[in-house]
Amino acid sequence: MILISFLIMFSIFFYGLLFEYKNKSPFLVFYLGLLILVVFPSFLNSLPLAFRNYPDVVYVEANLFSALYLLVLCFFRMLLTRIFKVNNIWLDFVQYKNYNDFSDLNRIYLFFLSLCFLCFIFGLKLFSFSALMTLNWWDLVRSNSPLVILGTYLSYVSCGILISSYYSKNKFDKIFSYSLTIIFLCFSVLVLKTRSYVLMFLVPMFLYLMYSKRGIELIKPMIFFLVTVFLFVFARAVRHSNDLNDFLTADIGLSILDAGQGAESTFIEAFYYFIYNNNNFEGFDKNYTLTRILFFWFPDFKPIEFSYLMHSAYFGSSPNEGLSMHPTVFGDAYANSWWLGAFIYSSFLALYISLLELMVRFFDNSRKYFKVIVFSIISIVSLIFARGAVYNAFMYSFLPIMMLFILIYSFNNIFKLRFLK
Repeated sequence: MILISFLIMFSIFFYGLLFEYKNKSPFLVFYLGLLILVVFPSFLNSLPLAFRNYPDVVYVEANLFSALYLLVLCFFRMLLTRIFKVNNIWLDFVQYKNYNDFSDLNRIYLFFLSLCFLCFIFGLKLFSFSALMTLNWWDLVRSNSPLVILGTYLSYVSCGILISSYYSKNKFDKIFSYSLTIIFLCFSVLVLKTRSYVLMFLVPMFLYLMYSKRGIELIKPMIFFLVTVFLFVFARAVRHSNDLNDFLTADIGLSILDAGQGAESTFIEAFYYFIYNNNNFEGFDKNYTLTRILFFWFPDFKPIEFSYLMHSAYFGSSPNEGLSMHPTVFGDAYANSWWLGAFIYSSFLALYISLLELMVRFFDNSRKYFKVIVFSIISIVSLIFARGAVYNAFMYSFLPIMMLFILIYSFNNIFKLRFLK
């Protein structure tokens, strides 16, 4: 029965993946993320000789819930892309027709990424070599500096810099962009000890190359994929050290090996745990995630961060400790609203992604540049959605896109400067 339920889920998953791939949509990354986080672990759990921590009925329910979520998601994605007329909106972009120069956009990206760098330096007071070496991951997480928060959003704004520099005709801009990106990635991995920035800059370029290259040129996205995986695991190894000094004095090879074995796909176990206990935890079944999204403008009306409650339920920590856990997009939907979550959160996700694609149609002269921006941001937040960090994915996409949307529209239509024309 577990295998049958898995095959039902996988068939719907595969259909959704093909739909997004056919449209060359950046939302394809959502399915690629699920492939690692959910599909592969679910397949292993469906094998006859698999070791399982819970009764078979738990795995069957998890697969059927996931199947229902994906079914609703696919239905609304197909419906909304037709209603909004955005089903082919990315085709000319990935085929690079009339996209022979991104120099103007590349300079904007350089400005934002440089500003992002400065925000982290000043926000975390990294004014000496000693400060760089001794900063640990918790210093970043628990920093309440507004500069650090601003730097995080600016990094999402800048995530398409590799695509823009790839087609920039200005060689100096191209070299400077690549150099600054490499420096920022090293800074993210070795100093900030966070993996998200690695994915943030490499995933959009990987997806763009995968869509736009043919034949022997497909080796380019494959190289990007391998580099991304290595840096992701390497960043995890650095993060698990107390600081950079500890990492450099330890057995680096062993640290990387240990980091590679602790995959995030294990968080699907939390999804099973919630099903096994029928959501019998504090704060569950109350749609806290959706409430936080709807009231993000009004902090006083927002409930507690739901990922804190899920961490508390699974690991036994106190919500006041501020420790978060994301049990995949299915686990988050189930914990928020039980089986209703398969309808509520999938339809919300389909509507939100389709609306972001619709925004691209609102641009005329700046449309090609805005496509780079939206394509890049959707591609990276799709992975965050798949992981189950739904509120974070919303905030890291909505605010950066709206900021750039207002900026470009104001310059083009109010100040008549033809910004990014």
